[in-house]
Amino acid sequence: ETKKYMKEWFKNHPENIKKSQKKYYKNNREERLRSSRQWAINNYERVKESARNWRKDKWRTDLKFNLTSKVFRGINLSIKKNKKGGMWEKLAGYTCKDLMKHFKKTIPKGYTWEDYLQGKLQMDHIIPISAFNYTKPENLSFKKCWSLKNIRLLPVRENKIKRTSLIKPFQQPLEL
Repeated sequence: ETKKYMKEWFKNHPENIKKSQKKYYKNNREERLRSSRQWAINNYERVKESARNWRKDKWRTDLKFNLTSKVFRGINLSIKKNKKGGMWEKLAGYTCKDLMKHFKKTIPKGYTWEDYLQGKLQMDHIIPISAFNYTKPENLSFKKCWSLKNIRLLPVRENKIKRTSLIKPFQQPLEL
């Protein structure tokens, strides 16, 4: 009887439940994060499989994600394997040599090219990819997003902190 009543109450008061859960999370944030991390460690294969499925689905359904993934992968393979860029060069409008020369100019003080090759530096979009709206390489937004003026190298930690934040206001190019 009590079980039925509680089930009904939960069903009819979702806003109360949400508020209560939010308050609990706020008061126990560190514990919840620690618990989540521990769960992910204990269920590594499940987490990996879930992430793989998410990426696969996103890759199939989101044209921007698909295109961005291909360009990132092409650039990383070209630079790290020291090979000609192929398709991404045509899409971006510059060569692997141009990009390497540009990256070498943007290396932060105290870092070297070797640090980039070892993964201590990452490619950063000054105006984040999320600020651009493109689905095809022909879109003006794609060209601006991947232009040499918009990319640089940053230390991994700094890039992760920056994430998708904009330093100054940005006007999206109009597609005609």
